[in-house]
Amino acid sequence: IKKQSYYTTDGRHVCTLNKKGHGSTPGQIGLHRGRLVKVLLDECRARDIEVLMNHHVSTIDLDSSPDTIIVKSSIVANRVPSVIEGTMLVGADGLNSNIRKHYVTGNKNKDPQTYHGTTHYRGVCESFPTFLDGRTMVLSGGLEGVKAVVYPIGPDRKGLQTINWVLAVKEDEINEDRKTHADHIVKLLHANKVHLDFLDLESLITSTPQIQAWPMVDLDPLDTWTDDRIALLGDAAHGMLPVGSGGAMAALFDSLALKDAVEKSGDSPTRTILRTYEQMRYKEASLHQGSCRVQPAETIVQEVMDKFPLSTDEVPAEYEEKIRAIMSAVHNPKAFDPQEGVISADESDDDY
Repeated sequence: IKKQSYYTTDGRHVCTLNKKGHGSTPGQIGLHRGRLVKVLLDECRARDIEVLMNHHVSTIDLDSSPDTIIVKSSIVANRVPSVIEGTMLVGADGLNSNIRKHYVTGNKNKDPQTYHGTTHYRGVCESFPTFLDGRTMVLSGGLEGVKAVVYPIGPDRKGLQTINWVLAVKEDEINEDRKTHADHIVKLLHANKVHLDFLDLESLITSTPQIQAWPMVDLDPLDTWTDDRIALLGDAAHGMLPVGSGGAMAALFDSLALKDAVEKSGDSPTRTILRTYEQMRYKEASLHQGSCRVQPAETIVQEVMDKFPLSTDEVPAEYEEKIRAIMSAVHNPKAFDPQEGVISADESDDDY
């Protein structure tokens, strides 16, 4: 992805950000999550790392040995459990993490999910006509009504690309009938007068074979991510709203921090290593959760639409500079200061 462009719902340009990266840093990458999983799987196999598929954790035994964790997992369609042993367990099992709920005991609220009154309808459309330069992520809309996020996740092949899209819709309940998702979304586009001259959103949606709907949910910051020789990582630790690929980036940062904690640990016990990992990431991840909740760029686009509601109104250049400044801070969580009451990291412990 070379550019990230913000528009009003009626197609007026507000801001474009450069996403090409600098030096050895590749910048923003758009790809199908299935391809990403395949890349990770191939790397594990190349390093002789065993990967087990279709296993569901049934019990975790921390008491039988002071140095070994014993995990029993059931295999789909097989009643005989398999036994896996190791020195630490990392729960990267998502927003609805069972590891968090049942094995990380230090949290007052084991499942602090917050629903934000928005549904994300999303899909992938293959072989759709390339729009703009074929390397631009488009975000159309603000905080109210409908927001569209559209970007390519594959190369331009003779004017056609694989396109990923998300429609964020303010509504009281999710339309559960998948057969009517496309019609439901198209009606919302018309009702909210969503229009982009360079992209036929209605055709994109009706050409998508499978559309899924997800509630817009995140987590309040946990009291702790660790419990003895168990740690949480990614959405299980700090589930955040899907804004700017924040969750994916945060999980990668977690992985790097865990790697650093292990490599620098020396002879430290496992619980100390995991506590070090948590100290490295907790505050920054919590601030990132806050930045995603605020949706700062969308807030500015909403201000444009409120102050300049007519499609013939020009968007003042100052709004582009506002988005550039705030998004620069968002991608540097230590520089971002969420609004009071939006979210807070626990500042009472000097370890964070």
